[in-house]
Amino acid sequence: MFGWFYDLLNRLDLRRERAKAVVNINQLSFTSRRGRTTKSMRWNEVRQIDAGRTPTGLVEVFYAVLSDEHDSILVDDYYAGFAEFQTAVFEHWPEIETPWARVFKGSPDVEEYVTLWKRRECY
Repeated sequence: MFGWFYDLLNRLDLRRERAKAVVNINQLSFTSRRGRTTKSMRWNEVRQIDAGRTPTGLVEVFYAVLSDEHDSILVDDYYAGFAEFQTAVFEHWPEIETPWARVFKGSPDVEEYVTLWKRRECY
């Protein structure tokens, strides 16, 4: 009865596996895989969130950069799983949704890079 539904789910899983870049999320962390490079970061270790947009002539690329104290992970809107990643970011930092959308919908001819959130250091 639900065979078509399971076929669809299997096709989506295959598409994710074949994608050149994938971002996977869970409650505690996210993992980015591009080619043979895999990076992971826990949500509670994020120290800064930046967003940018780069015009490439035909299309523009929107991307987010999440940084901790040792590394940063860039995830662009061509990654499989980007919509889920974006939703998870908004769940953790709802205050950045409006500036994120502003960068995402900005002028297609103008390159932009903005810091959306930065953790306050306590001494």
